[in-house]
Amino acid sequence: MKRIISFFAVMILFVSGLFGTVKVIGDNYQNYQYGHSVALNGDWAAVGARDGSASGSYPFEGSVYFYKRTNAEWNTNWLRTQKLTPSSADNFGHFGYDVEIDDTQTIVGSDYAGEAHIYSLSGNIWGNEVSLPNPGEAPGASNRFGRSVDIDGDIAIVGARYDGVSYYEGAAYIFDKNYLGAGNWGRRIDLKEDVPGYRHYFGHSVATDNGVVVVGAYGSNQVYIYEKDFGGADNWGKAHVLTGTGISNGDDFGYNVAIDGDWIAIAARDEGAVYIFHYGAGTWSEVDIIELPTSPYAYTPYSVSLDLPYVAIGGARNADAYLYIADQQNTAGEWSLVEVLEPIEDGVNFSQDVAVYGNQVLVSDSESREIEGRDTVDGCAYFFPTSHDFDGKPWGQFTIINFEAGDGTVEGLADWMYSEAGSPYFEAQQPVYAYEDMQWSTTEGGGRHATESRLNRSGSDLLDELVSEDVSFTMDGLSLSSFNHINTADMGSTWDDTTPYGAGDNRYYDGGTGEIKYNGVTKLKWENMVYNLTVPYPFQQSAGNYRVGTGGSITGYGQASLIVDECAQDWLAEFDPDGTGQLRFDIESFAPVHQALYGYYTAEIIINPVESIETYESTDAPAEGDGINWSVEFDPAGIDFVFADIDFGTGDGNDLVVNFVDQQPEQPDLPDGLFEGDAYWHFGTTFNTFETSITFDLSMIGNIQNNTGVRIYHREGVGDDWERWNAIELIGQTQIRATGVTGFSDWMPASEDDQTLPIELSTFNATQTSANFAQLNWTTQSAT
Repeated sequence: MKRIISFFAVMILFVSGLFGTVKVIGDNYQNYQYGHSVALNGDWAAVGARDGSASGSYPFEGSVYFYKRTNAEWNTNWLRTQKLTPSSADNFGHFGYDVEIDDTQTIVGSDYAGEAHIYSLSGNIWGNEVSLPNPGEAPGASNRFGRSVDIDGDIAIVGARYDGVSYYEGAAYIFDKNYLGAGNWGRRIDLKEDVPGYRHYFGHSVATDNGVVVVGAYGSNQVYIYEKDFGGADNWGKAHVLTGTGISNGDDFGYNVAIDGDWIAIAARDEGAVYIFHYGAGTWSEVDIIELPTSPYAYTPYSVSLDLPYVAIGGARNADAYLYIADQQNTAGEWSLVEVLEPIEDGVNFSQDVAVYGNQVLVSDSESREIEGRDTVDGCAYFFPTSHDFDGKPWGQFTIINFEAGDGTVEGLADWMYSEAGSPYFEAQQPVYAYEDMQWSTTEGGGRHATESRLNRSGSDLLDELVSEDVSFTMDGLSLSSFNHINTADMGSTWDDTTPYGAGDNRYYDGGTGEIKYNGVTKLKWENMVYNLTVPYPFQQSAGNYRVGTGGSITGYGQASLIVDECAQDWLAEFDPDGTGQLRFDIESFAPVHQALYGYYTAEIIINPVESIETYESTDAPAEGDGINWSVEFDPAGIDFVFADIDFGTGDGNDLVVNFVDQQPEQPDLPDGLFEGDAYWHFGTTFNTFETSITFDLSMIGNIQNNTGVRIYHREGVGDDWERWNAIELIGQTQIRATGVTGFSDWMPASEDDQTLPIELSTFNATQTSANFAQLNWTTQSAT
């Protein structure tokens, strides 16, 4: 029996902050505090687990997880590339208490260990660790050096909120990359509050950008601004001291700070507000106060992150996170709420830390939660998109969130791989398999996270009138019918080649059914659903002898046959205007997340009308026997196979499929000199290995009337070059056969000439007429 992909979706009202959300977790260890800190910059993200470890057991020195974005679109693919631990393990050292990224540099704070470390990027690896010295008056764990960190170019700032002679005065330290030697990261200057005091916590929060350093002292409700060259060349002088309008004792002004260019955001935790300052005319001026919506918890906001035109605000303790946008042309402020970011599932410490960069927001959720079927997962983080521009999206678009692979209980689970006995794929030196079944469920249990599906945007009058929460979208019954390893970076290479790395696969699922309902009434219903997916595997941490991929989107398309008698006529008019009786499902992008123990992704499915009918057939080969001289005919698709040998795949690896597409292939263009090629076939199987001949019925293709000049071309996948298959046999006038085929993909017979017959000239003469014209006379034996 085939393993089944099951889909079930209940449409809910669209909440912008949740659309396209990607969730990441650590290594499934308890008491990990994964998500205590988060950072975003360019295509890189970091999540700190302050009590993490290399092994999941004592000592819990802390760790940082790195993710790389492989698609620059707003709905992106974040793949985990590395888990970083400190070179020296300190018991509960809190490595990852704070983390920030600046281009190819990352700084990590370890507040309990009293350390800060800088790493640089080489390829996809963060390394070359540089440890910054702790110069505090009370060095080590007692001064909390590394409680807050930031880095910008050649400048790093480290806060030590417990430093000082008296109790918890605090300090901050500026380090210069080239001070006292190139690449030295020397300590440039020590910063102290003007009047240090008991529990002022100077340095609890720090930020730097473009020659400006911001230090918060929330115990005294003050924020200090230091500028390079202020008071002299290479001097870091105190330029301003800020406080907010209406701030009083205990408001915690300066609990968190962020800077981007001429803008500063300052969180006043106990007041529940964020103050926005703008630089102009030589000073920093308060231009707006963002008062957060009412929260059941008093201690908000905890964190702020600024990347123009956005400011992200985190509330912590299960509060929401908020995204505001600025009118940058108006320095009087006018920051407007654009999104409320909510946890997908119940968390304990959601939005303790936030980071915004470009079109992404990363939000932490560092407390533990129980998930049925797994051990305690301690902490997680969410990637949210910052904008939702659906202009030009055709027809109905649905998003399935957290589409998981497997049953969630088998170690080594991920959704990229087919279960292949004896040949595990390794990423980060961990065996990662995928299985024949995938799951999509709206409820937790059996090792699954809660998932959701939404109708995101409509592109017609019919769909524009819909109330989103009243729409339901279901798909069931899909099972794996074809699997083929490919190299997604270079189709001329095999999947396990290392030049270039590009391990991946192409897979078909078929037999699916589905329907769309509105207010419980069926509007569209379909059967014979087919999906074709191209799957790049995650990229490597270390190549070694392991198969590695390029990462990136899982792309694909599918079709299904409408059950016309059970569809609403107005919906048929929208989705089947040409009366083909079929639907096309375009999978626009996937956002895969690779974990140590399981994987999932977000799928966007756009439903479109069908321009050209496809013929799809499948069958199961008898798995018993030696698989030699086994014949199968696919009459509607015009194909015959004769297998010389078959090695059946693992599980139910005895499937064979044929898909006939009655239209010219997608890009790239056909090779020069081909006059026909307005249809092609895709063949697929779950056989491990095979050898077969394939006989094509030329009457299925356009104007080809005989086989003179006809050749066979094949390609590995959509977008790859067509190459001639030279081992062919001509059979009569309407058949051509490819022999010695050992791999399936797209195949196409096409003419290499115009199929005209040569003219045979038997007589020819020329005479001059009486009117002095030339008269030509000839006779031919044959002409076409």
